[in-house]
Formats: sequence, C-alpha cells, structure tokens
Amino acid sequence: MGLPWYRVHAVVLNDPGRLLSIHIMHTALVAGWVGSMALYDLVIFDPSNPVIDL
Repeated sequence: MGLPWYRVHAVVLNDPGRLLSIHIMHTALVAGWVGSMALYDLVIFDPSNPVIDL
C-alpha cells in the first residue's frame, strides 16, 4: 500500500518542485474545505433566530 510515511517525506523533501506542488495542493484542500463550510453555514443560517438576545 505505497511507501511508509517516512520514505514519502524523504522523497518530498529532496525534490523542491514536488514539495511546492504538495504545499499548493494542501492549500487548495484547506481552502476548499473552508469554502464548503462557509456555504454550509450560510445555508443553515436563520436571521430570525438570534443566538444572543440583547
């Protein structure tokens, strides 16, 4: 099932292009997750139901 994690890290650290591409892919993954959670929060948001009654 692929390489162990320490072998993958050694391969990635020795190849700057691959390291950069993995950072970009990770950033895209996190940004996609944040965007989907923001859309989910907008879908379930109900302005007539306040969280804090002042």
